[in-house]
Amino acid sequence: KWSRHLEADSLALSNETHLDKQLQKNISDLVFTCRIKGQTSYLCLLVEHQSTPDKMMAFRMMDYLFGVLRSALKRHPNQSLPPVYGLLFYHGRQTPYPYSLNLLDCFDDPLGIMQETLFQPVPIVDVNQIPDEELKKQAWVGALSMGMKYIREQELSQYALEILGHLPDIKDATAREMLHQLMVYLLNSGNMEDIDGFLESAEALPKPVRSELMTFAEKLEARGEARGEARTR
Repeated sequence: KWSRHLEADSLALSNETHLDKQLQKNISDLVFTCRIKGQTSYLCLLVEHQSTPDKMMAFRMMDYLFGVLRSALKRHPNQSLPPVYGLLFYHGRQTPYPYSLNLLDCFDDPLGIMQETLFQPVPIVDVNQIPDEELKKQAWVGALSMGMKYIREQELSQYALEILGHLPDIKDATAREMLHQLMVYLLNSGNMEDIDGFLESAEALPKPVRSELMTFAEKLEARGEARGEARTR
């Protein structure tokens, strides 16, 4: 359909190559730039040297085309991506080509997950659009989401206390590690100027959370003192 809109006088051979090491063993590529209905586009011709067909050729072709797109994005980071079209020339002994050239057939995917992954909009969880009461129902995922939601507040302390106050019980090493990771995120990425005041207010937190928080704070303090001593040596 689109070929009749190709402006033939705009066709130009590029000196680019986008072959990875695996493809370079068996394939040569020619990249042409052209205009299609006034829009810059890329035509990529891949010539296969090997006589043994590649079961993963559909994937390798798509990976190649994304290499072309990555280069285009690097050159023009503020522009939309151009369309790219790839064509494979094959001259192996087995003919017709014995493997599927449908990208989806490269996956062992009985549930059809890749159909959705490749051809549907990217799923996103926008924490700003989720009410706090809903996030509080989601235990650790909800706690991290609330941290992300309020991380840019001028003073994070009150939000951090609310987040920590709704955590599930700290029953095992996994829960302790998740609490530590949450605290690292809040302290490193957020604005919490009055740490001492925050720790005093933390006395109102459930005992398991409070105990782990205090232990974590002591470790941070000791680490800071050790770094200070190292600088003075």
